Parts: sequence; C-alpha cells; structure tokens
Amino acid sequence: MNLEVWREDAIVLFEWLQALDFDALPVTHKAERQALTDLLSLLEQSMVPPTHEELAFARHEGSKDMDWG
Repeated sequence: MNLEVWREDAIVLFEWLQALDFDALPVTHKAERQALTDLLSLLEQSMVPPTHEELAFARHEGSKDMDWG
C-alpha cells in the first residue's frame, strides 16, 4: 500500500509522534500502538527532521482554514 501525505501534514505528524509517550497512549489494542510506532519509523526514514521554522510553517498551513484549534 502506498500512502501519500501532504508535506506539512507529515512534518506535523512526525513532530507529534516523536513527542508521544507511547506507553501512556489510550489504546484498546496493542496493534494500535504498534501502528503509530511503525508510522513514526516510516517518517523517520523518509524525512529530515524539520527546523523550528519549518514546523511553525507546517502547523500554520495545516490549520489556517480550520476552526477547531
């Protein structure tokens, strides 16, 4: 399966996943935690860690037309 993600979304997801405490996630099955861990691993393999400026831009672009925070 191939999954395409907007670059800004990938940056935001990458930063969020890196900050998560995977042991504290409210999961109903251990496969859910594993899926998030696998996603983080794929992002780590495919991107250079973003700078603070790139993260700020990605957050702005990803949320500029949204009214839910």
